[in-house]
Amino acid sequence: MTNWQKFTRQSFPQNFLLAVFLQTVIFTQIVFNQGTEKLFPKNENIQSIRTSVETTTVDFTTPFKNCWNISDSKILSNKIASDNTGSLVVSFLSGKISLINTINTFSGEKIWESDLGGEIISVPYIENENIYVITKPTFNLNTVGTGDIANDTRANYLTLRSLNKESGITNWQTKILTGNISGSESGWELLHIFKSSLLVFNNKGTISAFNTDNGEPLWSIENKILFLTSPFFVDDRAIFAASDGQIIFVSLLDGSIIKRVYADDERYTAIYYDKERENVILGGQKGDILLINIRDVGIGDKPEKKKKAKVKWKFRNGAEVTDISLTTKGILASSLDNFIYLISDDNGELIWKRRLNGRISAKPLVLDDYAVVTTVAEPVASIIDLDNGRLVNKITLTNDNFFIERPILIEKKLMLTTQQGVFAFSSGECSNN
Repeated sequence: MTNWQKFTRQSFPQNFLLAVFLQTVIFTQIVFNQGTEKLFPKNENIQSIRTSVETTTVDFTTPFKNCWNISDSKILSNKIASDNTGSLVVSFLSGKISLINTINTFSGEKIWESDLGGEIISVPYIENENIYVITKPTFNLNTVGTGDIANDTRANYLTLRSLNKESGITNWQTKILTGNISGSESGWELLHIFKSSLLVFNNKGTISAFNTDNGEPLWSIENKILFLTSPFFVDDRAIFAASDGQIIFVSLLDGSIIKRVYADDERYTAIYYDKERENVILGGQKGDILLINIRDVGIGDKPEKKKKAKVKWKFRNGAEVTDISLTTKGILASSLDNFIYLISDDNGELIWKRRLNGRISAKPLVLDDYAVVTTVAEPVASIIDLDNGRLVNKITLTNDNFFIERPILIEKKLMLTTQQGVFAFSSGECSNN
Protein backbone atom coordinates (compact mmCIF):
# COMPACT_ATOMS: atom_id res chain seq x y z
CA MET A 1 0.00 0.00 0.00
CA THR A 2 1.41 3.42 -0.94
CA ASN A 3 1.93 6.33 1.46
CA TRP A 4 -0.93 8.16 -0.20
CA GLN A 5 -3.35 5.26 0.27
CA LYS A 6 -2.32 4.82 3.91
CA PHE A 7 -2.74 8.53 4.52
CA THR A 8 -6.26 8.72 3.09
CA ARG A 9 -7.41 5.52 4.84
CA GLN A 10 -5.96 6.13 8.28
CA SER A 11 -7.48 8.56 10.83
CA PHE A 12 -10.50 9.22 8.66
CA PRO A 13 -12.12 11.75 8.61
CA GLN A 14 -9.29 13.76 10.22
CA ASN A 15 -7.08 13.52 7.15
CA PHE A 16 -9.88 13.97 4.64
CA LEU A 17 -9.60 17.75 4.16
CA LEU A 18 -5.82 17.60 3.90
CA ALA A 19 -6.12 14.79 1.37
CA VAL A 20 -8.49 16.91 -0.68
CA PHE A 21 -5.99 19.78 -0.54
CA LEU A 22 -3.13 17.58 -1.76
CA GLN A 23 -5.21 16.11 -4.59
CA THR A 24 -6.14 19.66 -5.61
CA VAL A 25 -2.44 20.53 -5.90
CA ILE A 26 -1.69 17.39 -7.88
CA PHE A 27 -4.52 17.82 -10.37
CA THR A 28 -4.33 21.58 -10.90
CA GLN A 29 -3.28 21.14 -14.53
CA ILE A 30 -6.35 18.97 -15.19
CA VAL A 31 -8.62 21.70 -13.88
CA PHE A 32 -6.97 24.26 -16.16
CA ASN A 33 -7.22 22.00 -19.18
CA GLN A 34 -10.96 21.78 -18.64
CA GLY A 35 -11.19 25.53 -19.12
CA THR A 36 -12.53 26.33 -15.67
CA GLU A 37 -11.91 29.70 -14.05
CA LYS A 38 -11.56 28.20 -10.55
CA LEU A 39 -7.90 28.71 -9.83
CA PHE A 40 -5.78 27.06 -7.17
CA PRO A 41 -2.43 28.89 -6.81
CA LYS A 42 -0.50 27.92 -3.71
CA ASN A 43 -1.02 30.12 -0.72
CA GLU A 44 2.62 30.52 0.15
CA ASN A 45 4.51 32.07 2.99
CA ILE A 46 5.10 35.41 1.33
CA GLN A 47 7.73 36.40 3.86
CA SER A 48 9.91 33.52 2.78
CA ILE A 49 9.75 34.37 -0.95
CA ARG A 50 10.61 38.08 -0.94
CA THR A 51 13.95 37.05 -2.46
CA SER A 52 14.69 33.85 -4.35
CA VAL A 53 18.11 33.28 -2.84
CA GLU A 54 18.76 33.35 0.89
CA THR A 55 22.20 33.16 2.47
CA THR A 56 23.00 30.81 5.32
CA THR A 57 25.85 29.13 7.16
CA VAL A 58 24.12 25.73 7.06
CA ASP A 59 26.32 22.87 5.82
CA PHE A 60 24.08 21.08 3.32
CA THR A 61 26.56 18.28 2.67
CA THR A 62 26.50 17.02 6.29
CA PRO A 63 23.79 14.53 7.33
CA PHE A 64 20.73 16.15 8.92
CA LYS A 65 19.21 14.98 12.21
CA ASN A 66 15.72 15.50 13.59
CA CYS A 67 15.94 17.92 16.54
CA TRP A 68 12.26 18.01 17.53
CA ASN A 69 8.80 17.77 16.08
CA ILE A 70 5.22 18.82 16.74
CA SER A 71 3.13 15.73 16.08
CA ASP A 72 -0.33 16.79 14.95
CA SER A 73 -2.02 15.63 11.75
CA LYS A 74 -4.44 18.59 11.95
CA ILE A 75 -1.80 21.19 11.07
CA LEU A 76 -2.71 23.24 7.98
CA SER A 77 0.48 22.62 6.06
CA ASN A 78 0.08 25.55 3.68
CA LYS A 79 -0.67 28.08 6.44
CA ILE A 80 2.70 28.25 8.23
CA ALA A 81 4.90 31.34 8.51
CA SER A 82 8.04 32.58 10.24
CA ASP A 83 9.64 35.89 11.17
CA ASN A 84 13.08 34.29 10.57
CA THR A 85 14.20 35.18 14.11
CA GLY A 86 12.91 32.22 16.09
CA SER A 87 9.11 32.33 15.90
CA LEU A 88 7.05 29.91 13.85
CA VAL A 89 3.33 30.48 13.39
CA VAL A 90 1.38 27.28 12.77
CA SER A 91 -2.29 27.10 11.80
CA PHE A 92 -4.41 24.15 12.88
CA LEU A 93 -7.67 22.64 11.71
CA SER A 94 -9.81 21.06 14.42
CA GLY A 95 -13.16 20.27 12.96
CA LYS A 96 -14.60 23.70 12.14
CA ILE A 97 -12.15 25.55 14.40
CA SER A 98 -8.65 26.72 13.44
CA LEU A 99 -5.95 27.46 16.03
CA ILE A 100 -2.88 29.62 15.52
CA ASN A 101 0.23 28.95 17.56
CA THR A 102 3.62 30.56 17.98
CA ILE A 103 6.32 27.95 18.41
CA ASN A 104 9.78 28.53 19.90
CA THR A 105 11.89 27.04 17.12
CA PHE A 106 14.86 26.36 19.42
CA SER A 107 12.97 23.63 21.25
CA GLY A 108 9.53 23.14 19.70
CA GLU A 109 7.84 24.51 22.81
CA LYS A 110 4.37 25.95 22.38
CA ILE A 111 4.26 29.54 23.67
CA TRP A 112 0.56 30.29 23.29
CA GLU A 113 -2.56 29.06 21.60
CA SER A 114 -5.47 31.18 20.39
CA ASP A 115 -8.86 30.04 19.16
CA LEU A 116 -9.91 32.29 16.27
CA GLY A 117 -13.37 30.76 15.93
CA GLY A 118 -13.21 30.07 12.21
CA GLU A 119 -11.19 28.56 9.38
CA ILE A 120 -7.82 30.17 8.64
CA ILE A 121 -7.62 30.88 4.91
CA SER A 122 -4.49 33.04 4.62
CA VAL A 123 -0.87 32.43 5.43
CA PRO A 124 -0.19 34.35 8.66
CA TYR A 125 1.93 37.47 8.11
CA ILE A 126 4.38 38.48 10.84
CA GLU A 127 5.54 42.10 11.06
CA ASN A 128 7.38 43.44 14.11
CA GLU A 129 5.24 42.58 17.16
CA ASN A 130 2.07 41.68 15.27
CA ILE A 131 0.66 38.71 13.39
CA TYR A 132 -2.00 39.30 10.72
CA VAL A 133 -4.34 36.58 9.50
CA ILE A 134 -7.66 36.11 7.66
CA THR A 135 -10.36 33.66 8.71
CA LYS A 136 -13.76 32.79 7.34
CA PRO A 137 -16.70 31.86 9.57
CA THR A 138 -17.92 28.31 9.94
CA PHE A 139 -21.58 27.75 9.22
CA ASN A 140 -24.20 25.16 8.52
CA LEU A 141 -24.21 24.59 4.77
CA ASN A 142 -27.94 23.82 4.91
CA THR A 143 -28.85 27.30 6.12
CA VAL A 144 -29.65 30.22 3.84
CA GLY A 145 -27.85 33.53 4.34
CA THR A 146 -29.70 36.81 4.88
CA GLY A 147 -26.84 39.17 4.05
CA ASP A 148 -26.92 40.63 7.58
CA ILE A 149 -23.17 40.83 8.22
CA ALA A 150 -23.60 41.31 11.96
CA ASN A 151 -26.06 38.51 12.75
CA ASP A 152 -26.19 36.02 9.88
CA THR A 153 -24.35 32.77 10.62
CA ARG A 154 -23.84 32.35 6.88
CA ALA A 155 -22.85 35.97 6.23
CA ASN A 156 -20.70 36.76 3.23
CA TYR A 157 -17.61 38.09 4.96
CA LEU A 158 -14.09 37.29 6.03
CA THR A 159 -12.45 38.45 9.26
CA LEU A 160 -9.08 40.20 9.18
CA ARG A 161 -7.26 40.13 12.52
CA SER A 162 -4.18 41.58 14.12
CA LEU A 163 -2.76 39.48 16.98
CA ASN A 164 -0.11 40.38 19.52
CA LYS A 165 2.91 38.24 18.71
CA GLU A 166 3.91 37.77 22.35
CA SER A 167 0.52 36.77 23.74
CA GLY A 168 -1.80 35.81 20.86
CA ILE A 169 -4.37 38.35 22.10
CA THR A 170 -6.36 40.10 19.37
CA ASN A 171 -5.32 43.73 18.84
CA TRP A 172 -8.17 44.45 16.44
CA GLN A 173 -10.38 42.74 13.91
CA THR A 174 -12.43 43.92 10.97
CA LYS A 175 -14.86 42.24 8.58
CA ILE A 176 -14.35 42.15 4.82
CA LEU A 177 -17.52 41.81 2.77
CA THR A 178 -16.67 39.33 0.06
CA GLY A 179 -19.71 37.70 -1.58
CA ASN A 180 -20.60 34.03 -1.32
CA ILE A 181 -17.99 32.16 0.72
CA SER A 182 -19.62 28.74 0.86
CA GLY A 183 -17.43 25.80 1.74
CA SER A 184 -17.07 24.68 -1.88
CA GLU A 185 -15.60 27.94 -3.14
CA SER A 186 -11.90 27.92 -4.00
CA GLY A 187 -9.35 30.69 -4.26
CA TRP A 188 -6.73 32.43 -2.19
CA GLU A 189 -6.31 35.42 0.09
CA LEU A 190 -2.82 36.82 0.58
CA LEU A 191 -1.42 39.47 2.95
CA HIS A 192 1.40 41.97 2.50
CA ILE A 193 2.49 45.10 4.37
CA PHE A 194 3.64 48.24 2.60
CA LYS A 195 4.51 51.19 4.83
CA SER A 196 1.55 51.54 7.25
CA SER A 197 -0.91 49.66 5.04
CA LEU A 198 -1.93 46.03 5.36
CA LEU A 199 -2.79 44.85 1.84
CA VAL A 200 -5.18 42.00 1.10
CA PHE A 201 -5.03 40.35 -2.34
CA ASN A 202 -7.26 37.64 -3.73
CA ASN A 203 -7.25 35.65 -6.97
CA LYS A 204 -10.44 37.39 -8.17
CA GLY A 205 -8.48 40.60 -8.79
CA THR A 206 -9.51 42.53 -5.68
CA ILE A 207 -6.89 44.46 -3.68
CA SER A 208 -7.81 46.18 -0.41
CA ALA A 209 -5.77 48.21 2.08
CA PHE A 210 -6.25 48.56 5.83
CA ASN A 211 -4.53 50.61 8.52
CA THR A 212 -2.09 48.35 10.37
CA ASP A 213 -2.75 50.16 13.68
CA ASN A 214 -6.53 49.77 13.89
CA GLY A 215 -7.82 47.85 10.85
CA GLU A 216 -9.64 50.82 9.37
CA PRO A 217 -10.28 50.42 5.59
CA LEU A 218 -8.17 52.74 3.43
CA TRP A 219 -9.07 51.80 -0.15
CA SER A 220 -10.19 48.90 -2.31
CA ILE A 221 -9.80 48.17 -6.03
CA GLU A 222 -11.65 45.56 -8.11
CA ASN A 223 -9.74 44.79 -11.31
CA LYS A 224 -12.44 42.48 -12.73
CA ILE A 225 -9.84 39.98 -13.90
CA LEU A 226 -8.51 36.82 -12.33
CA PHE A 227 -4.96 36.69 -11.04
CA LEU A 228 -3.39 33.41 -12.15
CA THR A 229 -0.30 33.83 -9.97
CA SER A 230 0.34 35.08 -6.49
CA PRO A 231 1.89 38.56 -6.55
CA PHE A 232 5.60 39.12 -7.00
CA PHE A 233 6.59 42.09 -4.85
CA VAL A 234 9.32 44.58 -5.74
CA ASP A 235 9.66 48.06 -4.22
CA ASP A 236 6.27 49.82 -4.32
CA ARG A 237 4.53 47.45 -6.72
CA ALA A 238 3.07 43.98 -7.08
CA ILE A 239 3.26 42.03 -10.34
CA PHE A 240 0.69 39.44 -11.48
CA ALA A 241 -0.05 37.25 -14.44
CA ALA A 242 -3.74 37.73 -15.26
CA SER A 243 -6.33 35.51 -16.91
CA ASP A 244 -6.51 37.61 -20.09
CA GLY A 245 -2.84 37.18 -21.00
CA GLN A 246 -1.67 40.38 -19.35
CA ILE A 247 1.21 40.96 -16.97
CA ILE A 248 -0.03 43.66 -14.59
CA PHE A 249 2.05 46.00 -12.43
CA VAL A 250 -0.01 47.38 -9.54
CA SER A 251 0.93 50.27 -7.22
CA LEU A 252 0.99 49.35 -3.53
CA LEU A 253 0.22 52.98 -2.67
CA ASP A 254 -3.31 53.07 -4.05
CA GLY A 255 -3.94 49.89 -6.06
CA SER A 256 -3.77 51.66 -9.42
CA ILE A 257 -2.38 49.86 -12.46
CA ILE A 258 1.04 51.24 -13.37
CA LYS A 259 1.67 49.13 -16.43
CA ARG A 260 0.04 46.40 -18.52
CA VAL A 261 2.14 44.13 -20.70
CA TYR A 262 0.88 41.44 -23.07
CA ALA A 263 2.94 38.30 -23.56
CA ASP A 264 2.02 35.18 -25.53
CA ASP A 265 -1.55 33.85 -25.49
CA GLU A 266 -0.80 31.51 -22.62
CA ARG A 267 -2.17 30.90 -19.14
CA TYR A 268 0.78 31.69 -16.91
CA THR A 269 1.18 29.83 -13.64
CA ALA A 270 4.51 31.22 -12.37
CA ILE A 271 6.19 34.63 -12.56
CA TYR A 272 9.48 36.29 -11.60
CA TYR A 273 10.59 39.90 -12.20
CA ASP A 274 14.24 40.86 -12.67
CA LYS A 275 14.16 44.53 -11.68
CA GLU A 276 17.73 45.33 -12.75
CA ARG A 277 17.19 44.23 -16.35
CA GLU A 278 13.42 44.85 -16.44
CA ASN A 279 12.85 41.27 -17.53
CA VAL A 280 9.77 39.24 -16.69
CA ILE A 281 10.24 35.46 -16.58
CA LEU A 282 7.04 33.46 -17.05
CA GLY A 283 6.08 29.83 -16.73
CA GLY A 284 2.94 28.54 -18.43
CA GLN A 285 0.29 25.86 -18.18
CA LYS A 286 1.54 24.20 -21.37
CA GLY A 287 5.13 23.96 -20.13
CA ASP A 288 6.62 27.08 -21.74
CA ILE A 289 9.17 29.19 -19.87
CA LEU A 290 9.90 32.52 -21.52
CA LEU A 291 11.68 35.78 -20.86
CA ILE A 292 10.32 39.14 -22.02
CA ASN A 293 11.70 42.65 -21.60
CA ILE A 294 9.11 45.24 -20.59
CA ARG A 295 11.20 48.42 -20.61
CA ASP A 296 9.41 50.18 -23.49
CA VAL A 297 6.19 48.16 -23.69
CA GLY A 298 2.75 48.64 -22.20
CA ILE A 299 3.16 52.06 -20.59
CA GLY A 300 -0.05 53.26 -18.90
CA ASP A 301 -3.08 51.47 -17.53
CA LYS A 302 -5.10 51.44 -20.77
CA PRO A 303 -2.95 50.69 -23.81
CA GLU A 304 -4.67 51.50 -27.08
CA LYS A 305 -3.95 48.10 -28.51
CA LYS A 306 -2.52 44.77 -27.50
CA LYS A 307 1.14 45.39 -28.19
CA LYS A 308 2.98 42.26 -27.17
CA ALA A 309 6.34 42.38 -25.47
CA LYS A 310 9.23 40.89 -27.40
CA VAL A 311 10.06 37.35 -26.32
CA LYS A 312 13.82 37.14 -25.87
CA TRP A 313 13.82 33.36 -25.56
CA LYS A 314 11.49 30.45 -24.89
CA PHE A 315 12.12 27.06 -23.31
CA ARG A 316 9.67 24.14 -23.43
CA ASN A 317 9.43 21.40 -20.81
CA GLY A 318 7.02 18.51 -20.44
CA ALA A 319 4.19 19.93 -18.31
CA GLU A 320 2.79 22.91 -16.41
CA VAL A 321 5.37 25.13 -14.69
CA THR A 322 4.66 25.44 -10.97
CA ASP A 323 7.47 27.74 -9.82
CA ILE A 324 10.27 30.00 -11.07
CA SER A 325 13.20 31.33 -9.04
CA LEU A 326 16.15 33.40 -10.24
CA THR A 327 19.31 32.07 -8.60
CA THR A 328 22.98 33.00 -8.90
CA LYS A 329 23.38 30.04 -11.29
CA GLY A 330 20.39 30.69 -13.54
CA ILE A 331 16.62 30.22 -13.56
CA LEU A 332 15.37 27.34 -11.42
CA ALA A 333 12.02 26.04 -12.67
CA SER A 334 9.77 23.33 -11.25
CA SER A 335 7.31 21.42 -13.42
CA LEU A 336 4.50 18.90 -13.08
CA ASP A 337 6.53 16.51 -15.24
CA ASN A 338 8.49 15.62 -12.06
CA PHE A 339 11.59 17.47 -13.27
CA ILE A 340 13.40 20.48 -11.89
CA TYR A 341 15.33 22.55 -14.46
CA LEU A 342 18.14 25.09 -14.37
CA ILE A 343 18.02 27.38 -17.41
CA SER A 344 20.36 30.15 -18.53
CA ASP A 345 18.73 33.54 -18.01
CA ASP A 346 20.81 34.91 -20.89
CA ASN A 347 19.60 32.64 -23.69
CA GLY A 348 17.14 30.11 -22.22
CA GLU A 349 19.42 27.13 -22.84
CA LEU A 350 19.18 24.15 -20.51
CA ILE A 351 22.07 23.92 -18.02
CA TRP A 352 20.84 20.77 -16.29
CA LYS A 353 17.66 18.96 -15.33
CA ARG A 354 16.92 16.43 -12.64
CA ARG A 355 14.06 13.99 -12.33
CA LEU A 356 12.52 13.53 -8.88
CA ASN A 357 10.53 10.60 -7.49
CA GLY A 358 7.24 12.50 -7.62
CA ARG A 359 5.63 15.82 -8.33
CA ILE A 360 7.27 18.75 -6.60
CA SER A 361 4.95 19.68 -3.75
CA ALA A 362 5.88 23.32 -3.31
CA LYS A 363 8.35 26.09 -4.11
CA PRO A 364 11.93 24.83 -3.61
CA LEU A 365 13.88 26.53 -0.84
CA VAL A 366 16.95 28.10 -2.48
CA LEU A 367 19.85 28.72 -0.10
CA ASP A 368 23.26 29.80 -1.34
CA ASP A 369 24.23 27.23 -4.00
CA TYR A 370 21.65 24.61 -3.00
CA ALA A 371 17.95 23.90 -3.42
CA VAL A 372 15.88 21.90 -0.93
CA VAL A 373 13.05 20.15 -2.80
CA THR A 374 10.13 18.09 -1.48
CA THR A 375 7.72 15.99 -3.52
CA VAL A 376 4.06 15.10 -2.95
CA ALA A 377 3.45 12.15 -0.58
CA GLU A 378 7.13 11.14 -0.55
CA PRO A 379 9.32 10.62 2.56
CA VAL A 380 12.51 12.14 1.08
CA ALA A 381 13.54 15.80 0.78
CA SER A 382 16.28 16.23 -1.83
CA ILE A 383 19.15 18.72 -1.48
CA ILE A 384 20.43 19.59 -4.94
CA ASP A 385 23.66 21.35 -5.93
CA LEU A 386 22.72 24.24 -8.22
CA ASP A 387 26.05 24.03 -10.04
CA ASN A 388 25.38 20.64 -11.61
CA GLY A 389 21.98 19.35 -10.46
CA ARG A 390 23.52 16.53 -8.44
CA LEU A 391 21.92 15.17 -5.29
CA VAL A 392 24.34 16.02 -2.46
CA ASN A 393 22.18 15.14 0.53
CA LYS A 394 18.71 14.08 1.55
CA ILE A 395 16.41 14.10 4.56
CA THR A 396 14.39 10.92 5.04
CA LEU A 397 11.29 10.49 7.18
CA THR A 398 10.28 7.25 8.89
CA ASN A 399 7.08 5.64 10.20
CA ASP A 400 5.11 6.04 6.95
CA ASN A 401 5.45 9.84 7.17
CA PHE A 402 5.87 12.10 4.14
CA PHE A 403 6.45 15.74 3.24
CA ILE A 404 3.67 18.10 2.20
CA GLU A 405 4.97 21.69 1.86
CA ARG A 406 8.20 23.60 1.18
CA PRO A 407 10.73 23.92 3.99
CA ILE A 408 11.30 27.10 6.00
CA LEU A 409 14.75 27.99 7.34
CA ILE A 410 14.93 29.45 10.86
CA GLU A 411 18.10 29.78 12.93
CA LYS A 412 20.03 27.21 10.88
CA LYS A 413 17.20 24.69 11.10
CA LEU A 414 14.96 23.42 8.35
CA MET A 415 11.29 23.36 9.34
CA LEU A 416 9.52 20.73 7.25
CA THR A 417 5.77 20.15 7.21
CA THR A 418 4.73 16.55 7.02
CA GLN A 419 1.56 14.48 7.16
CA GLN A 420 2.22 13.89 10.86
CA GLY A 421 3.20 17.43 11.89
CA VAL A 422 6.11 19.88 11.76
CA PHE A 423 9.67 18.48 12.01
CA ALA A 424 12.84 20.50 12.68
CA PHE A 425 16.10 19.24 11.14
CA SER A 426 19.66 20.46 11.56
CA SER A 427 23.02 19.51 10.05
CA GLY A 428 24.75 20.97 13.12
CA GLU A 429 23.91 21.12 16.80
CA CYS A 430 20.24 21.15 17.71
CA SER A 431 20.87 23.69 20.48
CA ASN A 432 21.41 27.28 19.35
CA ASN A 433 23.31 28.21 22.52
